[in-house]
Amino acid sequence: MTASKRILVLSVSAGAGHTQAAQALSDTAHTRFPDWQVEHVDVMAWCRPLFSKVYSGGYMKIVARAPLVWAGLYTHSDKARPAAFSERVRRWLQHWGMHRAESELQR
Repeated sequence: MTASKRILVLSVSAGAGHTQAAQALSDTAHTRFPDWQVEHVDVMAWCRPLFSKVYSGGYMKIVARAPLVWAGLYTHSDKARPAAFSERVRRWLQHWGMHRAESELQR
């Protein structure tokens, strides 16, 4: 028996653009690969509720009220050295908040 092919599209419900882009990818995958199993998952559903609230809510507030702050944070995190204190804290928080997501992706 051959295992069916699968596509997992992940998004984060922080802003409608992320969800709409993921849905468009899922729709296209369904059309192009009708025999494949296509699943779209909001990663925030797998996160601790507090992490999800702070991450999604914080993103929406910063982008709406101070987009340059978000741009600076994004740029900083993109260029941060792995050994930098801020990067180690970010990775720890991400691991703590997304513990279930990591196990879900292993299945």
